[in-house]
Amino acid sequence: MNTLQKLAYRPKLDLPLPPVTAPEIDLNQITPDKLSLCDSIRLKSAELWLRLDQPELASRELESLSSGARVHPWSLRVHLLIWSALYFK
Repeated sequence: MNTLQKLAYRPKLDLPLPPVTAPEIDLNQITPDKLSLCDSIRLKSAELWLRLDQPELASRELESLSSGARVHPWSLRVHLLIWSALYFK
């Protein structure tokens, strides 16, 4: 099962989830230190896919990150935004 199939899983609950909006994150406060240019571009692309309301494509961008970039705070925040876009709309 790939990452997109895992993200596409939506558990069936008896109670509807309350509507939650994604928190606004000031990306100027997040410094992309220790990231390669390629990883920075992929993270920015993922953010832009989210702005276009395409969380699945944003997830694909994050799959191509290097292992070190996957634990960077900027990457983790984009992951949270993707999860909130997929599950809390």
